[in-house]
Amino acid sequence: MVQADDVKAALEEGVRSGLFPGAVSFWGRPEDEPARAAAGLLGRSRDLRPVTESTIYDLASVTKILSTTSLAMILEARGLMDLQCPVPQGPLKKAAVWPSHWRTITPAHLLSHQSGLIPWLPLYRLTDSSLSLEKKRAAALQAIAQSRPEADPGRKTIYSDLNFILLGFLLESISGEPISRLFQREIARPLNLATAAFCPVNGDIAPTEDGFRCGGPIGHPDALWRGPVPLGRVHDDNAAWLGGAAGHAGLFSAAGDIWAIVRDWGRARDGRGTVFSKNINEFIKLRPDADGGGRALGFDLKAPDGTIFTSGTVGHLGYTGPSLWWDVEKDFAWLVLCNRVHPTARCGGIIEFRRRLMSEDNSAVKPVTQNS
Repeated sequence: MVQADDVKAALEEGVRSGLFPGAVSFWGRPEDEPARAAAGLLGRSRDLRPVTESTIYDLASVTKILSTTSLAMILEARGLMDLQCPVPQGPLKKAAVWPSHWRTITPAHLLSHQSGLIPWLPLYRLTDSSLSLEKKRAAALQAIAQSRPEADPGRKTIYSDLNFILLGFLLESISGEPISRLFQREIARPLNLATAAFCPVNGDIAPTEDGFRCGGPIGHPDALWRGPVPLGRVHDDNAAWLGGAAGHAGLFSAAGDIWAIVRDWGRARDGRGTVFSKNINEFIKLRPDADGGGRALGFDLKAPDGTIFTSGTVGHLGYTGPSLWWDVEKDFAWLVLCNRVHPTARCGGIIEFRRRLMSEDNSAVKPVTQNS
């Protein structure tokens, strides 16, 4: 049994070790009120206020499951999104020139990271930042379409932000509205979410990197005059360039709203969801690739690593520090929010910290060095 005092002590140790300025954690059965713990401050160099359950964090790639995958589930359940229709034959057919290797790549390949696409492209370098969002979107879409794949579709699992940037464009084409508004209409408002949003302007928002800019971390030539990342501006370069809202990153939230989404995922498994449907049972299944690897649709699958989770656990990690895991078999979820990129993204140790925090041998409170 996970004890609140142990979790709080572990978070406090993470603060003392310099892994992050502060953190908040929720855990328990998604259907129930979660146990919770918080420690530290919003920031170190600025925003020196205590972290609370209402602190809002940049969720980075956890956006991929809370927004993009969740929206795909909703549209697929309504028959508006065909996961097996090749991308060049769908709503984006006329939006780009599609080379021949795209003829069999489907949204299912994108969701499971089995498209063969390369992991990343510096899309923010494609055009001047002053150009319209529509022109940036068109340039990004064409760059992704023209990128040379590393493998045939379904051959191997290659984690790629490009998959989810493209999925974001696809969701926008299907719905006819930006992904930020689509998230509000389909998820935030029906679930009465108060903090989950793209480009937030209100609330206690935890800072990300000092001296960060669109184009490079501390040390980039523009860092000195650009200054710290403004509160509510997404840390990810490509997402910032795309207006702060994209399929791979950009969502901010406090812990309570994330828990509400996970709760509705759980209820949807037997048809009780408010916004989600039984098709979530297909999304959380392993999609094996030809090389023996695989992921679920949108969700990462947690490998056995000495933590309390079973092999049926799905979720995601985020570069800025958050982690969310849902053990479907145990009906247990664990959320940790932190801003480990503040004041600099050079801070290490977060991977080992997460493992210790969720370990079976209750070693969560043991010190963790920044070298791991």
